[in-house]
Amino acid sequence: SDIARGIASCDTLLNLVASGDANLDSERALFAALPPGGRYATPVTPVIGMIDQFGFVSGAIRSWACLRRARKAAKQYGVEYRWALFKADLASLDRLAALVTGSVLLPPPVAVHPFADLQLAHAASQQSPRLGKIVVTMESVD
Repeated sequence: SDIARGIASCDTLLNLVASGDANLDSERALFAALPPGGRYATPVTPVIGMIDQFGFVSGAIRSWACLRRARKAAKQYGVEYRWALFKADLASLDRLAALVTGSVLLPPPVAVHPFADLQLAHAASQQSPRLGKIVVTMESVD
């Protein structure tokens, strides 16, 4: 696919919409697309949810187990897995925007469909394990 070819040319993938799937099915597809020695990072972690659900100590231990499981899965593909944690302040977001604007970080491919083709857009979204984005455009009703 175009997405897999695009990812294969990268050494680092920053996934801002990780699935959080305990089986890591979507992430495994991304690990497989990265070249050996590639790096995968995501700010999507179970930490807050685990701490809320199980308390601080148990939640932290369960979060660590999730991280360990994800790192082990990534290692099977020769990929390094990390959680990308950063303070969400204006300066951090500006630095992130500059990396995207400067083509240091490249967003995944985007498919654009007019609203009239909503069924095609939905079908495309169902065939992909959340790789890339699908945009539906709306006509102005002025």
